[in-house]
Amino acid sequence: MSEYLNREQRTILVKFLAYLGLVRWQNLGLVALAQYLAAVFLLNRHTENLEVLMDPGLHFVVLSSGFIIAGGYLINAFYDMEKDLANNPDKLIIGRIISKTFALNTYLLFNFIGLLIGFLISWRIFLFLGIFTFLLWFYSHKLKKMPFVGNLSGTFLSVCSFFVICVYYWQLSWPVVWYVMFLILAELIREIVKDMEAIKGDIVFGYKTISIVLGIKRTKLLVYGLMTLGILPIALVYHLQGWSIVMYFFLFASLLWIIAAMMLGSAKERKDFAAVNTLLKVIIVLGVLSIGLV
Repeated sequence: MSEYLNREQRTILVKFLAYLGLVRWQNLGLVALAQYLAAVFLLNRHTENLEVLMDPGLHFVVLSSGFIIAGGYLINAFYDMEKDLANNPDKLIIGRIISKTFALNTYLLFNFIGLLIGFLISWRIFLFLGIFTFLLWFYSHKLKKMPFVGNLSGTFLSVCSFFVICVYYWQLSWPVVWYVMFLILAELIREIVKDMEAIKGDIVFGYKTISIVLGIKRTKLLVYGLMTLGILPIALVYHLQGWSIVMYFFLFASLLWIIAAMMLGSAKERKDFAAVNTLLKVIIVLGVLSIGLV
């Protein structure tokens, strides 16, 4: 391919691909898929699937929240530049491939576009996205450096994109709540494991994460406690629906959960915690793909 592109074109291509990685396009795609699945299979069970997908408002909600989330990834990466320099110097994008000015300008542009679309949809969506935008900035600027609060707020913000769909349709059900709670718990555990993975940079730049405050050994015990707590939403979904097809997902997720716990027990180096993090990502992705089973 390089034979057909000159130096300037190759530079632009590299920056474009780096920028896609910066806004985590894979995550944006997964969030959009989760929103569509929730709209079709959870919140409009008695409406024809095609009728739900023909609603322009749904697509605009997905688009507007996508811009806000992309902006959140940008501002988070901006505030994490120094820490990423210590933890992943080879993967640093802002300041090395993408300029700080460009990153901040596109962050503001994405938020403006997202809020404008939200305003055109309804005042409820605009208000929700406005609060969401502020919390994403406040999390990146302040909250993520605080133990416990940072992990809880990061987990909460990661599922806000799901709740914007609930706000649009203005409805929710208890099986859905407990199913989402299981995914929230998985995301919270993943956030804590990420802290253990990035402990070197966090110590250098003064972050007070759970793994620093409690130490690795006690943080692992906390994770085991949260994993045990994962039985509760599974039991509540079973209580509400009985043995349904979604229980097969829970069985498989529980198996991966146990494997992750065993891997965490022997984890000592960064790559060990990264492997646990990856397995937890698999559980979350499978959970999103299984939304239609609830």
